[in-house]
Amino acid sequence: NLKTPAEVAPGRPGMAGNLAGFVLLGAILGVVVVTFAYLGGWLTPNGLTPARFIDGFEQVNGVHPGFRRNHAKGVGVSGSFESNGQGVRLSKAHVFQPGRVPVLGRFSLGGGQPYATDAPEAVRGLGLQFSLADGEVWRTAMINLPVFPFRTPQAFYERLIASKADPRTGKPDPANLKAFLARHPETVQALNKNLSGQALAASLLDKLCHQETDKLEDVLSALIDRTKYAFIPLEYYDLDRQLARMLPDHLTLGRLYVPFDLISRTIMIACCNPFDAAGHAAVQQSLDYSVSWYLARPGAIIKTLENVYRLESRAP
Repeated sequence: NLKTPAEVAPGRPGMAGNLAGFVLLGAILGVVVVTFAYLGGWLTPNGLTPARFIDGFEQVNGVHPGFRRNHAKGVGVSGSFESNGQGVRLSKAHVFQPGRVPVLGRFSLGGGQPYATDAPEAVRGLGLQFSLADGEVWRTAMINLPVFPFRTPQAFYERLIASKADPRTGKPDPANLKAFLARHPETVQALNKNLSGQALAASLLDKLCHQETDKLEDVLSALIDRTKYAFIPLEYYDLDRQLARMLPDHLTLGRLYVPFDLISRTIMIACCNPFDAAGHAAVQQSLDYSVSWYLARPGAIIKTLENVYRLESRAP
């Protein structure tokens, strides 16, 4: 007869095994706790959250019940997208099959003011919803900027806060905007790209003088005598690019104005048309500073703006 070896009774786990089990259990519990703390925002109490973003819009724009926090002003539209079927060569999506798809949409202006003026420089938005026959819904949104100027939600939020109006003036504090642009050079680059290829306004003096230098100098001299504006040789001035961007683009590019210096509460602006009363008034409304006007050569102003906005040089 074969004898089986005596069964060995299992022993109790040693101290090392118990310790390893407790360490593993503790690690698992620690990961769970940290995960919940992270998702709950306890580890980053000052982090950017959807609720904080909404609070930021209301802090800057005020509370407007019944309106969106951003793109508050808008108008809804309804219609249909009619496909001729040619799109199936590029996509199998149902919306490109021959037929008609109901569409809901909304045209809007950027910002949180529901009664904002439809200014030319305002950002335009368009949101669309396509309702397909199988119940699928497509949604898309777009704005009219070729390059979105903010790389992260945090940058967008910081720009929002920097744009808050000063209660004393009703306008954003230029110092806050300047500080934001200094922290986010990528936004400056994106804003410049948005203006790439944009045409500068034509100078009346250039048109009158037809690039004749002597004639231009005579006209400038006469304007200085007539208006008592001081002349600034802008082509030799060491210009602060951020200072030049303190005016809206429709005033710098559209009317050939260049802010070139700031002393105390007075900003100095070069122009080549001292009789542009509407433009001068718009500048004063845009800035919480006293404005001192100077005359400069049109070519110097154009060259300066091309450098500030990184535009292609205008052909002579």
